[in-house]
Amino acid sequence: MTDINVSALHFDHKLGFFGDYESKSNILKISEVKDLTIVQIAKFKKSQVNNDQIRINSLSLPKNYPEVSHNDNLRVLWTGPDTWICISQDSSMFNEIKNSCNDADFGITDLSHSRAVVQIQGEQSIDVLKEVNLKPAILGPKDGLALINGTAIMAALGAMAVYESKNLIKLSDIACALTVDGIRGTSKAFDLDISSLKPHPGQKDSAANLEKLLANSELMLSHSDCERVQDPYSLRCAPQVHGAIRQTIRHAEEVVQTELNSITDNPLIFCEKEKVISGGNFHGQALAFCMDYLAIGLAEICNISERRVEKMMNPSFSELPAFLTKNSGLNSGLMIAHVSAAALTSENKVFCHPASVDSIPTSTDKEDHVSMGVTAGLKLWKVLENVKACLAIEVLCNTQALEFQRPYKSTPALESVYNLVREVVPPIEEDRVFYNDIQNILNLVENNNIITAVENNIGELK
Repeated sequence: MTDINVSALHFDHKLGFFGDYESKSNILKISEVKDLTIVQIAKFKKSQVNNDQIRINSLSLPKNYPEVSHNDNLRVLWTGPDTWICISQDSSMFNEIKNSCNDADFGITDLSHSRAVVQIQGEQSIDVLKEVNLKPAILGPKDGLALINGTAIMAALGAMAVYESKNLIKLSDIACALTVDGIRGTSKAFDLDISSLKPHPGQKDSAANLEKLLANSELMLSHSDCERVQDPYSLRCAPQVHGAIRQTIRHAEEVVQTELNSITDNPLIFCEKEKVISGGNFHGQALAFCMDYLAIGLAEICNISERRVEKMMNPSFSELPAFLTKNSGLNSGLMIAHVSAAALTSENKVFCHPASVDSIPTSTDKEDHVSMGVTAGLKLWKVLENVKACLAIEVLCNTQALEFQRPYKSTPALESVYNLVREVVPPIEEDRVFYNDIQNILNLVENNNIITAVENNIGELK
């Protein structure tokens, strides 16, 4: 459990007020932390409230001390018999608070990914720290800039996204291979001779993975003489699409590696040459571009995965029961799981509008061109999380599709994924709440369990 003083809060990408907590004087205890981007904090006194109680976004704030109230968008805690602290990611929450209070001494402070001090209107930061017996941190040269500069945040968001993306593209190949066997597709389009005539490195790697994953599949051999000549693009062109996505990841990795090994300070001091130069290494344009590009690449995973899910839902193509349920008239099956994948895929189209094409001047026009790289990074992470969910949905569907292909089995590597999923998701016999199933598979995705199971069988994927 972490104790965090409300007057001096440190945030990073994985820290947020979305867990259980309790108030103790001015201390906030957080037992579970999840994603956070921007937080706003307001401190105001009970005596300022005009009504006996106020309601903010369906959250009732009764005047009892020391009760703590919260909902999904707002956290409210008491720090004394006459004081509330409100924490929210949604600035509109504070308009409702302000409308319920006298304006005097009401202050709102934005906090992002750096250490910051909440400055209540009418009070100095040093006074707030004294209230809770804290001393201000003593910063050395360049410490302040290091704490608030956006370039370091961009590099961190980009580096973490590249790491996650390299796993997700492997998982995309695994999910595709499972779907191919689940709907009795063919692996002929993954023949490496095809990719040798269009030798993009990413395409060759993806084709090699798919051919390796499906090699000697009992299920595929069972229909080797079927009348189907070729599969739809979402199956047949997987090496070309997944390969192009790999190229966006490789480009991002190259840019991030250079950035992590760079000096982004200003001014720069060249001791041996005895010169000090003001420059622009702090500018994040390279990172902004590559994160926008990577977001576009990752979004394509959802685009093609959702189409593969549709093929499994559609009996006219898959020759499986509609929506992968035995009684598709009485049961909806995985229809809404597909709708969820479609919604996430569509949402990505908004997040893929490039932040890096924007710029807005500040600082009396001295900072007249900025990269908007932090915005690019935050959008990238929203896309990345949607990709995980879409792939989890595809795995939910293709493992169910395999149920209808028994007694034939897929390859040992893909059967290991089936067995892993069946440990947390039973076969679908009738309608149930599929959110839990998706979440259970999503946990396997988050922990790289699916990739580990496959690589334990056939070695490392490319």
